[in-house]
Amino acid sequence: MKNDIYTEAKKLASLVKKDAVCRSDIADDIIDVVDFGATSAEILMKLKYYTSLVLSDKDKHSRESIDLASAIHSEILKKIV
Repeated sequence: MKNDIYTEAKKLASLVKKDAVCRSDIADDIIDVVDFGATSAEILMKLKYYTSLVLSDKDKHSRESIDLASAIHSEILKKIV
């Protein structure tokens, strides 16, 4: 990824907020975990979960959001293996 996962996660949160008003809770949770996560492992695990939520609901999100969520998810999987 061009930027770090945390920066990209915040960008994803912004996109998700625009995509689906009903899913703004996910966007808020992404911001919270990046800003207030206790450890990098905790942050990565929670980001993995939230990116999975976005990817599982593809019809409610833009292509840009899906692509970014997929890239973040892939990077996380590389780091936790």
